[in-house]
Parts: sequence; structure tokens; C-alpha cells
Amino acid sequence: MKKRLNFEDDVAEKLHGKLIPTKEAIKLLKAMVISDEPAPGNPVCGDRNCIVLFESLCPTSEKTSSSMAEVCICAGEPYASRAINDNLGKSRRINEEEAIRILETKNAKGHVHYIYFKECESGKFYAICNCCQDCCATVGSEHGKGPKLIPAGYIAVVDPNKCIGCGQCMEYCPFGAMNLRDKRMRINPRKCMGCGVCTNKCRKEALRLARNKKHPAPLLVDKLKNK
Repeated sequence: MKKRLNFEDDVAEKLHGKLIPTKEAIKLLKAMVISDEPAPGNPVCGDRNCIVLFESLCPTSEKTSSSMAEVCICAGEPYASRAINDNLGKSRRINEEEAIRILETKNAKGHVHYIYFKECESGKFYAICNCCQDCCATVGSEHGKGPKLIPAGYIAVVDPNKCIGCGQCMEYCPFGAMNLRDKRMRINPRKCMGCGVCTNKCRKEALRLARNKKHPAPLLVDKLKNK
């Protein structure tokens, strides 16, 4: 039987969001937080495999539309029922196929994925947020380097033999880590959070992610503890 997945370190005691690339986000969703405990009260879902999509709890503007704000995915009980009860009229059940499609669609638009966890939940994570600067204050705050996000543990690397300096990838970077100089894309290591949004926007496949040892280790689903 699947159990809740936990972090190997104590980051949950300090921060509540860690960036992850799309590939890991999809793997995480498929292995996501299934609890042996029923939801408190009368659960709305009552299904351990329940997945809920709900609007961001920290929109940057009151003018943010519902479709733009609908970026957070929660799975497993008791969290799924809690997400519905706490977000009446701003949440809905979805299946795994739709959830994966949302992850891929949001990435194509330049949104970043980060897993959401709380110290009060004993470091267990229960949601994947797929946010941008316009729909989430967490990403918008200081280009994402506020007190809420942990870098993904990677850095974008440019292949100078493939880059043609078109600048298309730079348009999607939510952290202002890219700039064009001498007709070649440059990555600012102090700003790059390793989210991976830029890597699949390059038509020449000149971008890839590499381990950034100056940042906390990447979250790899296959290495998470089962407790």
C-alpha cells in the first residue's frame, strides 16, 4: 500500500515550497500523497486517489481570472477533501490524465512547479502549485527568491555551439536569470533557480539543466522515503 512521501532532510521546518522540473512533477503526481487515514468529518472525496485542482491562495492581483488562478493540484486524503472544503466554488475534482495535462500546459506557458509542504504537516507535502508571477505572489516576490521557495538544485546551461541568440527562452524565465550578450544567451547563476522552464522553449535544444551544488539537492521522487 502506498504511503505518504516524506523529505529526507529538514527543509520542511524552514520553508514550504521547493521547485521541481516538469518531469519530476509528473512522477511525483503519480506517486502522490496517499494517506491511510480518512479525512476528518464527512470527506467530500472519500477516495484515496482523489485529485483536486484549486485556485491559488496567493494571487498577485484581485483581477487575476479564475482560469489563470486555477494552478494548484492536491491529491490523496485528507488533503483533497480539505482543499475542496476550504475552496468552495474555487476547486474541482480532476483525473490523473487531466492533472498531467495541466502540468504540461502550465509549463508550456512558462509556469514553474513547486511542491507545497508545511511544518504543521510533519514535513509532508500534499500539493503541487504551477505558478507564474501574474498568478502567484510566491513566484512574483523578489523574482521567486523570497522566503518561500527552495531552488530546484539545478542551473540552466547553454550550449554555445547550438545557441543562435534568438532570445525566445529568455521571455519565459520567471526569475530574470537570462540575458543576451554578444548574440549568445547568458545565465546568471545568482538568479537561476533551476526550474527548467527555459529548457524546452529552445528550438535548437541549446539548453539543459545541470546540478547546481551551491543549492540544496534536487527533489528526486525515486529517492524519497516511504514512511
